[in-house]
Amino acid sequence: MKYELWTDGSCFKDHHTHSDGPCGSGMVCVEADSNKIQFLLGEYIGIQTNNFAEFKAIEIGLEEIKERFQIDEALDIEVISDSKMAVNVLSGTWNTEKDHILEVVERIQELEEELGVVIRYQWVKAHIGVHYNELADFLAYNAARG
Repeated sequence: MKYELWTDGSCFKDHHTHSDGPCGSGMVCVEADSNKIQFLLGEYIGIQTNNFAEFKAIEIGLEEIKERFQIDEALDIEVISDSKMAVNVLSGTWNTEKDHILEVVERIQELEEELGVVIRYQWVKAHIGVHYNELADFLAYNAARG
């Protein structure tokens, strides 16, 4: 079984100089062969940065997969995000030293081990009409705004 986990984060900043604000994470899990949505979620995650919200969406989505589906070696998961930072850090091509991001990265790595499958990370360009990316964005945006 192959699942695509489309994720996005959103942050509502009061001023362009602020790095944090109310944040939301959105995720859409799709069964790749049938193109059927298995679940979708938008979750308010508090006052944080947009980068944190992007990583948190991946964490929440993987946690949901772990809880909802039977996990075995045949499971194939591809996480698709419009965050180059998240995709590159989780793929091992970039590093980050931001403590608040490292905590979420460690939890995602723990989930990867608990799931026992190889998870692939794929970047997609944002805001160009890619359906599930736009849906994840909608969920994150609305979660950030209550």
